[in-house]
Amino acid sequence: MATPRALSDVSVAHAHAGPGRKATPLQSAPLSDEKAIRLQPVDDVTCTVGAKIHARTSSQQMDPFALFYRDVRELEAAEKSGNPEKLKKFKFSIAPQTSLCHTDQKYMTRLPQFRSVLEQFSWSRIEADGTFPAELIKARLKVLGSGGVKFGYWSVPGGQQSHDTSTYVRNAGDMGPVFTRRSEEYMHGDIMLEKEWPTDIEMWKIDEKNIPHLFFTDEYPPPKQVMPGDVKDWKGWHEWRGLTFDSPAALLMDAPLSVYHLLVDILHVIDTKSTPEKRQKLKIHFLGAEVELNFLPLFSELALLLPNTDIELEVFGKPAFDLVHQARKNYPDSIATNDIVWSYTAPRKCGGGSINIKLHAKDENWTRTTLGPSGPDDIPQAMVGLNAGLDIPFAVTEYAEQSADQAADSLPTMKGTYLKALSPATKEYRQLAKPRDNTITVNPFHRPGQRSLPVVRMPNAYSGFVIPIVRGVKV
Repeated sequence: MATPRALSDVSVAHAHAGPGRKATPLQSAPLSDEKAIRLQPVDDVTCTVGAKIHARTSSQQMDPFALFYRDVRELEAAEKSGNPEKLKKFKFSIAPQTSLCHTDQKYMTRLPQFRSVLEQFSWSRIEADGTFPAELIKARLKVLGSGGVKFGYWSVPGGQQSHDTSTYVRNAGDMGPVFTRRSEEYMHGDIMLEKEWPTDIEMWKIDEKNIPHLFFTDEYPPPKQVMPGDVKDWKGWHEWRGLTFDSPAALLMDAPLSVYHLLVDILHVIDTKSTPEKRQKLKIHFLGAEVELNFLPLFSELALLLPNTDIELEVFGKPAFDLVHQARKNYPDSIATNDIVWSYTAPRKCGGGSINIKLHAKDENWTRTTLGPSGPDDIPQAMVGLNAGLDIPFAVTEYAEQSADQAADSLPTMKGTYLKALSPATKEYRQLAKPRDNTITVNPFHRPGQRSLPVVRMPNAYSGFVIPIVRGVKV
């Protein structure tokens, strides 16, 4: 497989826009000409903002992460100088939101709650506009980049869009500022084109004392067995794991811990009375995975958190489908060709939970036919992803409360449309017609920090809010 391209010293300058960790979230940073991004020629590549990049050789490409590494070098030099005036120049705000409607103001009341979560961490940084410069922090840790071999669990495509299906991602090509584009070498889960997984220490790429270990030693012993209520938020998880808030692990662990929250507190599919003699089996369909393919071993946290539980996590989506088919064609001995791409069993001291992770390769996306051609014959106990209308415990997370409200408000209309196509005498009609509680709540394991979006100042965080589509019955 191709190894990731090394970060180049791309000569890119941009106007810094904020460090103030303690700045007021609603404080507006004035826009000026300095907010423009200036791209300078690099070797044989010439680029201008808003114009197409003209490359004289196909092998020379600009790095979408270089700007952030340049920022870090300049910021660290200013910190070392001890000159506070130099530090004042470093601002990374995006843009102010100048007006708020009545509804927006309602959502804004949650800002202090989200801010307090971020401020627990020693590496936190809040700009004048309330945003958290996640890319800058990752660059300081030297973990910002593409390619699982070099960047391990942290590998990302680059660019400003969160999902592959974004219209911008599909149509942008090589237009726009370089830091807004994705790395051309990137592929979700490319580490699984290798023959075996590196160790968790190798994949984390950070100081070992800050790693939530999966394999334990005398120096790093396993955590105690979890009891109901022990792990409810980031504070409880760090205490249970023996980590301080110096650890940046939360920037990745939000994904598995959000799934844990959905299973335990929202869908209620976990049997807390399971024992070593009477173990619980839990099958989960994980829909729409993208960057999560880069850190599938981190979902082993579920095995540590759920004693006496055997989990099968099947991953659905086009990235998983594409990865498996490329592996079968070009990398026949790779991880992605295996039926089970990751397996883990927690120590007996932790309760001996286990997890097997599979990639679904029969279809690009999850459909109802996934459950069986002649009716559901292998129904999962829970689903996490995008779908509605099945009597299976199912929930999703959303970035913003406003978006979650809109999604929840649309559910009755969607149900009504589908009910018209069904006979009232059918099981499917009865399942779909059931009254549902779709109350939206804050996810205590959202990724710390406000997303850096140009015009959004309402709370907006990765997995920030939970929408229960179909709740389970408390076990």
